[in-house]
Amino acid sequence: MAVTGVSHIAIGVRDMEKSLAFYRDALGLSLTVDRREQSGGEHPKDRRACYLRWSEGPGSSYIVLDSHLDRAPFGQPAELFQVGVHHFSFLTDDLPDMVRRIRDAGYEVWGDGSLRDGQANAEPEGDHEVLTVMSVDPDGNIVQFDQWL
Repeated sequence: MAVTGVSHIAIGVRDMEKSLAFYRDALGLSLTVDRREQSGGEHPKDRRACYLRWSEGPGSSYIVLDSHLDRAPFGQPAELFQVGVHHFSFLTDDLPDMVRRIRDAGYEVWGDGSLRDGQANAEPEGDHEVLTVMSVDPDGNIVQFDQWL
């Protein structure tokens, strides 16, 4: 057996409505589930979980935003290039439109879509080009956007 893709990315958020405004409204992801989830055991939880997708169908990847209802938010977002997961990236087929949508919603965008060689995306040098920018969500998580050319 081998890994066949990414199942999901889970993001703890301080304010669900602000995060939905970024991921759903600015980025255009579809909110498919919004529910309270409770469980006991070794890792108990009482949270509001919002599942957002960019494509449909069984096995399609998604992000889940979770806001705990039984405790105050804690922790700090990662800094770029620190140890551990420090950013994640979405593919887009229209980077200039994505940049416009993010900025129109009042969020910062780092750069205007710099052109990079495929080496930056784990491809052989000169194999393809990609436009890329980064942004920061309401909790300070770094989110990258790539358009392969």
